[in-house]
Amino acid sequence: MKIPICKTSQLDERPLKQFQVNGKKILISRAGDQYYGTSAICTHEETPLEEGWVEDTTLTCEAHEAQFDLVTGAVKALPATRPLRIYNISVEGDTIYLIE
Repeated sequence: MKIPICKTSQLDERPLKQFQVNGKKILISRAGDQYYGTSAICTHEETPLEEGWVEDTTLTCEAHEAQFDLVTGAVKALPATRPLRIYNISVEGDTIYLIE
């Protein structure tokens, strides 16, 4: 099942945006021309990741600078020790979908 999340243009000014989809807080991140779906909350101290930043495919949490790989969810830098949940998304035209 495909559930529309947002338009790609919603990430033009800021490459991180949180959305609520079926009760889940999902962060959509733009890195170059690629889009990624992850949990919107840092696994370190449950801080919203929307205020962080992206460099290449590394997402950095603004609060304590924990880092995560946007492709795999793996922790790339402490203080986080648990990976982020990855959501399967697709981009069709200018719409980003959650694939469930």
